Amino acid sequence: MSGQGEGDAAPVEGLDALTDGARAALPPLPNVAGWGQWINEWGWFQSAAPPRPMLLAKRGGVRRLPGAESVVGDADGVLPLGKLGMIAAPGGTGKSALATHLALCVATGRPFLGWEVVKPGAVVMALAEEDAGEMHRRIRAAADGLDLSDDDRVLASRRIFALPLAGKAKRLVADPKDPEANMTGEALLTLLREKAPRDGGWSLVVLDPMSRFGSPMMETDNAAATDAVAFAERFCDLPGTPTVLMMHHTPKGQGVSSGSGNKLTMDSARGASALRDGARWMAVLDRVVAEGTEPHHPAFDDPGWEVELRVVKSNYTQTGISTSFRLKYGVVVSTQQQGRGGGRDDDL
Repeated sequence: MSGQGEGDAAPVEGLDALTDGARAALPPLPNVAGWGQWINEWGWFQSAAPPRPMLLAKRGGVRRLPGAESVVGDADGVLPLGKLGMIAAPGGTGKSALATHLALCVATGRPFLGWEVVKPGAVVMALAEEDAGEMHRRIRAAADGLDLSDDDRVLASRRIFALPLAGKAKRLVADPKDPEANMTGEALLTLLREKAPRDGGWSLVVLDPMSRFGSPMMETDNAAATDAVAFAERFCDLPGTPTVLMMHHTPKGQGVSSGSGNKLTMDSARGASALRDGARWMAVLDRVVAEGTEPHHPAFDDPGWEVELRVVKSNYTQTGISTSFRLKYGVVVSTQQQGRGGGRDDDL
């Protein structure tokens, strides 16, 4: 008769039972059966690749075909549709004003700083630092700056879903100190699926600023930044496959250029490199001052305050494309195309 001595392995039955019990306590595995396919079953070599969808394109670069979606060539695309992007700039340069201006252009189909809106449609504006009153003032002032008609204002009011989130919990990814954070992100995605218009879904989602939506470690830890980017990408899977724009800051002291010097680059985004690496498209805002003048923080009504919007990273379109605008009391009131790939937005 053999006995079990001290230190002997536990019976296999016990391990099996433990494994079964632990497995039963786990949530069910997600169904990933439809995630992949043999490319011969997709027929990729038997058919031409579809044109890449764009949200913004250079003026004159959009072919609008009867009964079909608009087509933009790779050389004419500016901002791809259905991808995660970032606009980085110093505080007070006009990120929120520009995001509001863009939202109205996408909602109404008006040109954006000389670029064409390829897919006009519904927009989510999630402004983490603004309350409802401030968003009201921003949107009304931006609509006045665009000189929107009454019909355009009605259209925009039906296409812009405002999320004034100042003072509300809005961390989208898990935070060890805030167990409900990830639940907030899931709840927001559920809300936007329910609110998505049936005729086309969403065209654009704005998260402003991204630092309020990620975990507290997002700007110092690449793993946390990667988690934030991965969650933000999930908004691209909402109905309509919208473009998602993260508005983000640069370190203090950056973002004033004189002529061709001191311009922001892809590396100018504040914090962990995984944020800018994870974005598939990135632009920066530079305050432009005249050659030979001392950089200063200009007043909103300074007629010499010009801001350049420049594409510094894109996995799908050209980089170096730029445009410019001026601000007055925090509102985009006039625009002028600069650099390659545009004209002038004569509507403003």
